[in-house]
Order: sequence, then structure tokens, then C-alpha cells
Amino acid sequence: MPETAELSQLVRQRTWDKELNLWVGPERLLRAQLEGLRLETLDLLDLIEGDASTDDDDVRLQLARAIRQHLKTIPRERGQQVILLVLSAGLLARYGVGVREFYEWFCDDFSMVFLVVEGRCTDVEWPDDVECHPNQLIDYFSETSGLIKRQFGM
Repeated sequence: MPETAELSQLVRQRTWDKELNLWVGPERLLRAQLEGLRLETLDLLDLIEGDASTDDDDVRLQLARAIRQHLKTIPRERGQQVILLVLSAGLLARYGVGVREFYEWFCDDFSMVFLVVEGRCTDVEWPDDVECHPNQLIDYFSETSGLIKRQFGM
């Protein structure tokens, strides 16, 4: 993963190039790296309605639609940089939503996204019959979308 200096250099550029990035580690450490910059936060759990369908296809469509709607509500002005932190990013993988919504509806010269993956399954004591794939989310975001530019973390 790139060093802290590379992250600092990236976020301090005058313009960005459709930056969709992955952060692996605690959100608080990312926020510390981005101190002084305009941040918006989207927790994907907030977009899933309490009485959501149990059908994965219905949830996928509802989540994608809700993401698009939310992204449109984030105030943005040309020349004013904003970084969106996406929490509960594992839901994108769980329901097969992917990251295209963020890339197409939010990322531009002045708007950047960090998908936050806070922990890995190795951080938890699991029963012997549970199989742990510590890089499953990282692999999903890195390999399936082709839109993730960089991976950072602590």
C-alpha cells in the first residue's frame, strides 16, 4: 500500500483525476490524514430501509438507486474540493452493487471517494468451522471493478 506521503500528496493536488480509492484500516486514521479538507460521509447502512426486501436483487436495485440519490444531494461547486468517505463499503460487495455509481455520479476533478474497509476477518476470533478470507473485500474492489485507482491503509 502506498505510503502516507503519497496520500498526502494526492489529496493536496489542485485537481484530481476521477479518484476512487480504497482505504483499509480504521476510519479515524483516514480522517487524521485528511484533516483540514472538506469531508462528506456516507454510511451505506443508512441507505437500506428498515423494511427492506430479503431478495438480493431488490436490495441491490434499491441500494444503487439510493446511492445515486444521495450523491446528487451532496453540495458541490466547481473549484471546491470535497472528499466522500463511504462507510460500510462491504455492502457494495455483499449485494453486488459495485462502485460504478460513485465513479460516474460523484468523482471528477474536484470530488474524490474513499471506500473504507475498517477491518478484516483476521481481527476476530472465529469458530473452527468458519473460514476466513482476509482479503475478500479488498480483492472484490480491486479486481472486479477496475475503477479503484489506489489502495491506502495503515
